[in-house]
Amino acid sequence: MRKIGGILALAFAVLFLATGRFLVAVPLALIGLTLLGRNPLAGLWNAPQTAVTGAKRFRTTLLDVQIDIATGAIVGRVVAGRFARRTLGSLSPHEAAALWREARIKDP
Repeated sequence: MRKIGGILALAFAVLFLATGRFLVAVPLALIGLTLLGRNPLAGLWNAPQTAVTGAKRFRTTLLDVQIDIATGAIVGRVVAGRFARRTLGSLSPHEAAALWREARIKDP
């Protein structure tokens, strides 16, 4: 759907450009290119992106969780309750649902 919208926006931009309506054609062309995944203004206003490294750690009553900022990987362990001393990755879907229910009561 975005591709069709982008093509239509570019087609109308060409039409407006051919009839001399530059003030309408240029923004319409930019919208069309953006819809097609090509943003010609991508680097003009944004500051250069720096590499994000490190990890963030969060601790609640039941969980100790670490999130790797660069990769988005999440690791953690249960520190209290029925599943204490278990890693989050070792929980089955059924056990994870039970932990979630326990957390809603003990760790709102």
